[in-house]
Amino acid sequence: MSLIVSLEKFSLASILRGIESNGKTGLLKIQRGENWVELYFRQGQLICIGPIRSNITLGDRLLQEGIISQQALQEALAVIGESQLSETRIALTLIDLGHVSHESLYAWAAREAAEVITVL
Repeated sequence: MSLIVSLEKFSLASILRGIESNGKTGLLKIQRGENWVELYFRQGQLICIGPIRSNITLGDRLLQEGIISQQALQEALAVIGESQLSETRIALTLIDLGHVSHESLYAWAAREAAEVITVL
């Protein structure tokens, strides 16, 4: 189910609090003009943010930040396969394979989200 709201009627902070307190899972897309960002949540927790730059994947961003190794990225991509490749699937697979913890990925995503939301 999709829901489109204007931040003129609801504050972003209240929307984020609602997602967390109600344990929601899904995608929140924030758009201002041509700038936009997608925030992915699982059970109220931010697990992934993307695409900040459309030409770079989540796996590549985590690799550049030194959060995962090239070997970890290759293993995750091999498990996922081409047909189900998505930002969310990469994040969940990296967690499932033990290459990142939920907490470390959450902390990284929160920092990224704060920077992007500030810009938006």
